[in-house]
Amino acid sequence: VVAKEQVTLFGLPIVAGRRVHFGPIDPVQSRELFIRRALVEGEFRTSGDFFAHNRTLVEEVEELEARARKRDILVDEERLFAFYDERIPAGIVNGKGFEAWRKQAEASSPDILKFDRTALLAREAGDVTEADTPDELMVKGVRYPLSYHFQPGAPDDGVTLTVPAAMLPQLPLARLEWLVPGLLREKCIALMKSLPKAIRRQVVPIPDWVDAALEALAPEDAPLTQALGDFLRRKTGVRVHPDDWHPESLEPHLLMNLRVVDHHGKLLGQGRDARELERHFEAAAGEGARALAAQVSDEEDVEALPETPLPESRVTTQAGIRVEAFPALVPKGEAFRVELYDHPDKAREAHRDGVVRLAMRRLPDQVRAIERLKGVDTCALLFAKVSTRRQLSDDLVQAVFQQVVAVDPLPRGQRELESRLEATRDDLLPRAEALVTTLEQALKGHLAVTKALKGNLNLALALVYSDLKAQMQRLVHPGFISEAGDWLEEYPRYMEAALIRLEKAPRERMRDQMHMQEVQEFEMQLAARRESERRGGVEDPALVAFGWWIEELRVSLFAQQLGTKFPVSPKRLEKHWGEITGKAA
Repeated sequence: VVAKEQVTLFGLPIVAGRRVHFGPIDPVQSRELFIRRALVEGEFRTSGDFFAHNRTLVEEVEELEARARKRDILVDEERLFAFYDERIPAGIVNGKGFEAWRKQAEASSPDILKFDRTALLAREAGDVTEADTPDELMVKGVRYPLSYHFQPGAPDDGVTLTVPAAMLPQLPLARLEWLVPGLLREKCIALMKSLPKAIRRQVVPIPDWVDAALEALAPEDAPLTQALGDFLRRKTGVRVHPDDWHPESLEPHLLMNLRVVDHHGKLLGQGRDARELERHFEAAAGEGARALAAQVSDEEDVEALPETPLPESRVTTQAGIRVEAFPALVPKGEAFRVELYDHPDKAREAHRDGVVRLAMRRLPDQVRAIERLKGVDTCALLFAKVSTRRQLSDDLVQAVFQQVVAVDPLPRGQRELESRLEATRDDLLPRAEALVTTLEQALKGHLAVTKALKGNLNLALALVYSDLKAQMQRLVHPGFISEAGDWLEEYPRYMEAALIRLEKAPRERMRDQMHMQEVQEFEMQLAARRESERRGGVEDPALVAFGWWIEELRVSLFAQQLGTKFPVSPKRLEKHWGEITGKAA
């Protein structure tokens, strides 16, 4: 313990701020300061085993408090001070004297300065169990480490899951909403308190309803609010709309914090929005995938699928965490290469493209026969203002091979591909002929709509025409045949619906604008999501499918008499969108 000394002569300072040993000046206060600062607060360097032992025990009890989110388990510092005060002699005022005494004391009593764990507990901590606050979260074979911190306002307050950047796209977001059992009850109570008053009146007292729900529910891949809403509907008959829940009102510790690391385990950042983290650390995720690829692939160009089928996934570890990657054979110029993806859907669609290219190379006669079909020239004329005949022909061939050869389950080995080609080669031309017939009908409808739009100069309906032009551009563009897949069968109906809308719009302008606003809201949401989540040219299949839901909604709103492929309405799309984005109830 040091102090600053000032020396005066006849009232004039001759020494100011000189550092001196405080022990001889005030031994009692020096001893107390030494015990509090050096031993209790840990500001001391010593080779004694007791010091590390005591700090470890204190940290373990502090960890219990973090998990329980209470500051009533570790005894206060006065109790720790009293422990040392009882054992250390009165004359010990500094580290040198303490170390000399300690070595003598430990020679006869080795544990004289070691805390006993039970003495550190202000109360029993039996309510803090591993079941309530586990050390890891096991999901789909992956063990994600969990840690806990209790400091409201801190970035990592609550429970934190550590995840490599390359694994972010695979995180089961709905499962993360269930947190850990020790925090789930508090979160459910807060969620139910966020419900509108008309619903809350039906579920009082809320804690009792939450207890009943938790007895009936178990963590799953479905969103937590959806599970709670289904429980309330079964018990009360009240339907809870997704917008009735307000998760944005939750305290931060009731949302899983994600600690993102690179493939070496170095911290990149943290936050509670998984999709935002995924976008922010996309480059790091790519590095992680490449690091994984270096472990399991030589990245050499190949000419075909391997004799031993490609596995659906390959597993290794990154930053001490089990990481799963998904291989696919993808075209690279004139050759092919096995690449790894961070999500099975992305790998599947990339591999589908590889299988199509391989199959086209293996069956050149069928490719030429499709290109020379009689109806292709007619379709090319109808498509002339969009793009070239060559582009349409290439797109048609790719679509046929996608729909006939590259169907699930995709071939992953050379023998599987040969077997698939043998079984399907005779189906390629009939499928192409049927596809050309449908394509011709679709393009004739498209031409009729574009002509009607071009010749119509009614300024009062300018928004309608603009919306329909945008729809036509989305439906018919270079590459639309293979993109549409089986949905191409619906194109004639979509074109007819557009013509019906054009006929009705002048006399139902207000109704048309109301419906158009509903549709465009979904389209803007989808466009923003697609832009933020596109990876390596491969889109989330769920987002692609939702685009076709919007087309069906257009038919339902603007030409209901034509019927839809399945029941569809704005409310159904809201629910489906919530399921896709993890915001559904």
